[in-house]
Amino acid sequence: MQPITNPPNPHAHSLSPLTSIPPYITASITPHHIPTYPTPQSFDAGAPRHYKMEFPTFDGKEDPLEWLNHCEQYFRGQRTIEEDKVWLASYHLKGAAHTWYFMVERDCATVTWPQFKELCNERFGPPLRTNPLGELARLRFRTTVDDYQERFSSLLCHTSPLAPDQQVQLFTAGLPERIKIDVELMNPQNLQQASRLARAYERRSQVIDGAQQPQQTGRAPRPSGRPPVLTHMTDNVAKNTPQQPPTQSPVPFKCLTPAEMGVIGLPST
Repeated sequence: MQPITNPPNPHAHSLSPLTSIPPYITASITPHHIPTYPTPQSFDAGAPRHYKMEFPTFDGKEDPLEWLNHCEQYFRGQRTIEEDKVWLASYHLKGAAHTWYFMVERDCATVTWPQFKELCNERFGPPLRTNPLGELARLRFRTTVDDYQERFSSLLCHTSPLAPDQQVQLFTAGLPERIKIDVELMNPQNLQQASRLARAYERRSQVIDGAQQPQQTGRAPRPSGRPPVLTHMTDNVAKNTPQQPPTQSPVPFKCLTPAEMGVIGLPST
């Protein structure tokens, strides 16, 4: 028994590749006419990724270091090209900062982003420090660890890069002795660990001081057998009592003998 096969189609004919296709169609699908579509890698580097990000503003009333850092973060997030950074940052200047950039733009033909940051720091930054590392080493503790940490970080941003162990040594040098000794014994490896330990030991010191306070000042006096002397009442009584003139002591007298009476001419009894 022979297997069943499909009957041949009399209308079918063999087609060789591209032989039965009209020439005007084959010309349109040659490799150099194949359309190409953009890939994620071919997008422009300046295309924004996060449309809801808000650009920070600056009015020149504080240190521009924080604002410039926010600008850098915005530029990285939005893929801002280098040529657009200056005008985008200057568009968000207000008050004295906007007036300052108007004069910069008038005097300078073109300003690059590194030049803009340098000029902004010179105009609105803290006074020029000839030895910022020395000021960091002389920084001393005032009230709390948080206050000390904030002032330390502000000075550290204006110094040249330091190694982690150097940052730890400078930070612990300004702490009070009750905190510094414990922090140094823990041997922190970076500034974050040293700051966390300093806050922990500060809290422990506050708890110990608070527990000792009632024992020193809140101790009740020991009762005695005599009633308490009210000094303020006795003082008031003494002030209101009229003063009397001093009395003269009586003159002492002596009984005379008959012989003595005869001497002074008195009759004897």
